[in-house]
Amino acid sequence: MWANQRRFQAFLDRQPAKASAFSEVRVWLKNLEVSPKAPVHEADWSAIAELSYWCGHWREEVPVSRWLRAMSLDG
Repeated sequence: MWANQRRFQAFLDRQPAKASAFSEVRVWLKNLEVSPKAPVHEADWSAIAELSYWCGHWREEVPVSRWLRAMSLDG
């Protein structure tokens, strides 16, 4: 049992700090310059939902939010 605990602790020690784990993604999102295409497929909508969640969680206003508001989603 102790061996498993040591292996688990070694795994945890290799993980990046929680505060910096998403820092590169946040910088990338803030610097997006190309307007995305309007969502078409279920996977597109799923990606938008995921992006919206993280932007809200991080309290970030990113260009994607403005672009989605401006899109015609009539299909």
